[in-house]
Amino acid sequence: MSDPETAPVTLSTSANTLTGGAASTFTTWNPTYEMDVKPQIASPGGNILSTWPQPLGSYAVISGTSMACPLVAGIYALIADVRGTFDPATLEALIASTAKPRLYNEGAGNANVFASVAQVGAGLVQAYDAAYATTLLSKSYLAFNDTDHLERTLSFTIKNLGKNTVTYTLGSVGAATAYTFSDSIYPDLFPGLEVSDEYATISVPKQVKVSPGGTGIVTVRVTPPKIDGDRLPVYSGYITINGTNGENLSLPYNGAVGSLYSTQVLDTGYLSTSADPELNPLTGNATFVLSKDPTAAFDVPVAVALLAFGSPSVSVKLIQVQKRGTKNLGDILDSPYTYASRDPYPIGFDGRLADGSYVPAGTYMFSIEALHIFGKANKKNDWDVVVSGPFTISYK
Repeated sequence: MSDPETAPVTLSTSANTLTGGAASTFTTWNPTYEMDVKPQIASPGGNILSTWPQPLGSYAVISGTSMACPLVAGIYALIADVRGTFDPATLEALIASTAKPRLYNEGAGNANVFASVAQVGAGLVQAYDAAYATTLLSKSYLAFNDTDHLERTLSFTIKNLGKNTVTYTLGSVGAATAYTFSDSIYPDLFPGLEVSDEYATISVPKQVKVSPGGTGIVTVRVTPPKIDGDRLPVYSGYITINGTNGENLSLPYNGAVGSLYSTQVLDTGYLSTSADPELNPLTGNATFVLSKDPTAAFDVPVAVALLAFGSPSVSVKLIQVQKRGTKNLGDILDSPYTYASRDPYPIGFDGRLADGSYVPAGTYMFSIEALHIFGKANKKNDWDVVVSGPFTISYK
């Protein structure tokens, strides 16, 4: 065997004939829970040869956001240098409008349909095109929202930064519709979720003529596809903008059929203990001895919220068990969490409420609450609520 300290370093590669140029299985999907297209673009991030700490060899092949983000940051820097602007809205619009949509690929080769905007946003970044485009769109995406909040008509502008009048021919092309749910309150995962070619109907003007330095307004009207809203399918596609100056741009759009507001967000909630690293549920009336000394070590009761869907607010309130009923004392310290993602949320209770005051020794329960998407915090029915089992605290 060669001495690893002196042997030459070589890089071995193998051809990827199935998923090259497609989204990685670990890529972050959009939209946000309010249906905005974020993330908006796709960038190479799988098996990237890059710099690495010198003690570890100076170079390595790794994958993930740590590779995709610096690549996009470098592209932004190049575009800003060429165009002489760091205006974020301008750069964002240029990056999105010049990106290239990708075909859908679940791991076995490209399908005959564009990948959902929910998966790749505007598409794969194109640095040169974004740096030298002479057409500037006012938006980087159109979000028609869900059925409850449907924006049937949206507009954007086309600005001609060139020296000649340009006629832009407009159209649209559908991308894969991705179904959020199948047989669970938890969203399906990729690969494995259902996609289809059920497209929305998009109405746009056939052409827009824009003089040098001028701006043209484009109005877009959507008719969502007639599909099962209980499964919260996300439809998407691209407005195509082809200019007589040779520039071929696209503007991604999305929308959902169904109600984000009506979607259950909290799977369940329960009482656990900080003494259990697995945070398993406790049964019976557990007892905890707390301390008001910040340097003391002690086990605390933990409220665990298991979210099946994202929530604008996850709140843990303390319910005092009294002889003649119960009393809601309000949020515990470190509650609420805002804009919570689809994850478990454990919140430990050391005896203090949100205002920093300690509650007296006694018996309590947790009210674990999660607000629905687009819900109003002051409306009781807009929250999913689970009350934990009782526990008793005292102080040492």
